[in-house]
This record gives sequence, C-alpha cells and structure tokens, in this order.
Amino acid sequence: MTWSTWSARRAGRGSVTSRFLFISTHRAAFGVKRLCRVLAVSRSEFYRTMATR
Repeated sequence: MTWSTWSARRAGRGSVTSRFLFISTHRAAFGVKRLCRVLAVSRSEFYRTMATR
C-alpha cells in the first residue's frame, strides 16, 4: 500500500487529536503542510493545538 492510499483511508478515521499526534510524529518525514492536507485539518489549527500543549 502506498503512502497516499494509506493516507486517504486514514483521513476519514480517528479523532482530530489522533490526527494531530500523527502529524506531530511524522512531520519531519512528510512535512506539516502535506500531512494536514491529506488528513483534512488546517495547519493553523494544528499549530494552535501544539502551542497549547
């Protein structure tokens, strides 16, 4: 399974918090912009949530 196929399947599942955790974990490999786009969350929401943790 390719990254894009896996991501498309994953995008509709899980809570926003789990998506943010996934982004935080994989940001070095794929970049925040790409991960947010694939997982359908806004970058500003991701950065705001990470700043408050």
